Amino acid sequence: MVTINDIARLAGVAKSTVSRYLNGGSVSAKTKAKIDKIVAETGYKPNTFAQSLKAKNTAMIGTIVPRLDSYATTQGLKGIDEQLRAVDYQLLITNSNQDIQREIEAIYAYAKQKVAGIILFATVITDEHRKAIDSSKVPVIILGQQADGYHSIVHDDYQAGYMLGKYAVGLGHRIFTYFGVFEDDIAVGQKRKQGILDGIKPNGTIEIIETTFAIEAAYQKALKILPKMESSYIICATDNIALGVLKAAHELKMV
Repeated sequence: MVTINDIARLAGVAKSTVSRYLNGGSVSAKTKAKIDKIVAETGYKPNTFAQSLKAKNTAMIGTIVPRLDSYATTQGLKGIDEQLRAVDYQLLITNSNQDIQREIEAIYAYAKQKVAGIILFATVITDEHRKAIDSSKVPVIILGQQADGYHSIVHDDYQAGYMLGKYAVGLGHRIFTYFGVFEDDIAVGQKRKQGILDGIKPNGTIEIIETTFAIEAAYQKALKILPKMESSYIICATDNIALGVLKAAHELKMV
């Protein structure tokens, strides 16, 4: 692999001169022409990550996601990547694996890498998140949670839940079981759940089961709940939870 040291040696110039050339600094026309020729002949490709660390404004956007086994997350990342590529920006991805502390550490890490911005796929926004965002001095967009004082992009989780509840009641069902998540998650744990409850009441009753976003957690919880369930209709807060519940139902030969 050709390095910046190789380019400097072949051109007969200092490494610092090649560095200035690569970063758009002041280099004489004669030297620039010489380095241009060597770069073309060797096929040298600069380390854009290393270059970005030296730049005041990088062309990188850091994303922080809670998990990678989510259809919504992967589709979101795909769309972000396509848009960034169109404007010559690079996408960086950090998977927190649903660990809040990892999310916070990632914000600080991205700030040190001088990213141009951060997109946080959020489940909760704590005081520690706010402290990290404020101190990073990097533009941050929060997806999935409304956070006062910050740029946020959210779904209408309440209305989505309400429509689902009304739809289920319209099918003639009256006894429900809902597999949801912890209420620290405002969007899914509170708003989506409340929409479902309001959509069902006063036409039905509902048992609420709390699990996590993980398929395995929902599967294990469903193995215990389904055998004694009296409901005729199950509602799940997310696709991953539904997959876990469906897996348990198949194993229990209920479907």
